[in-house]
Amino acid sequence: NFRFRPYELTIWTGFKGHGKSAMLSQALLGFMQAGKRVFVCSPEFPPIELLYRFLVQCLASNDPTEEEADCMLEFLSRWLWLYDVQASLKPQDVAPLCRWVVENIKPDHIVIDSLMKCGIAPDDYASQKKLVDQVQTVAHQSPVHIHLVAHARKGNSDDRPAKLHDIKGASEIADLAENVISVWRNKPKEMAQSTGDRSKDIEPDSLFIVEAQRNCGGWVGTTQLYYERSAMIYFEPGRSFKSYVSIGNNEVSL
Repeated sequence: NFRFRPYELTIWTGFKGHGKSAMLSQALLGFMQAGKRVFVCSPEFPPIELLYRFLVQCLASNDPTEEEADCMLEFLSRWLWLYDVQASLKPQDVAPLCRWVVENIKPDHIVIDSLMKCGIAPDDYASQKKLVDQVQTVAHQSPVHIHLVAHARKGNSDDRPAKLHDIKGASEIADLAENVISVWRNKPKEMAQSTGDRSKDIEPDSLFIVEAQRNCGGWVGTTQLYYERSAMIYFEPGRSFKSYVSIGNNEVSL
């Protein structure tokens, strides 16, 4: 029903703290396990944090051995590029950066996390539209999929998933992109469990929601997911989180 296809732009949205970056990280790990090249520009997270998350998700453990870490880093060195910048980008530099990466690294996936760190004021809708349009143009001209994280605006409650038009900023952010994905964390379930209320145990921990998809028949829909916190892994009902990843002999595979 849904694929991350080349020549397209996907917007990832959701409320703060709802797992956008963690779920995107797991998707990126899957791409690399399939032999795809990934470039990540994330002013929101230092490279060491990104590498640690990949390590934990790949091993399904937050207590890796030094040998396992070395094996994982050897694997990542073949498929992953990280742009080490811990300050807001300049908006006029984002699209040129993507073009340079396409020409010199030739990745299959580019991640910009997030729009908020691209040096544009929250109420400067014209500049936001211009930047998204420029980034999408890079995707349209190259066999690459670009992922852009865009936070959802704060409301009275985050007890329901963020919708397409909840994206903070210009409406064109969602209108321009081929795909819009919303990530939602079931905080009401967590709150109930923290008080000993088990009535929500059968509910999913998170939702992966395809809010918009321009191609592939335009399918939209929701996938329910559970979350194993110690492994930072999302998994579908009926599956074990350990079935998603494994590592050994310097090879990483699903």
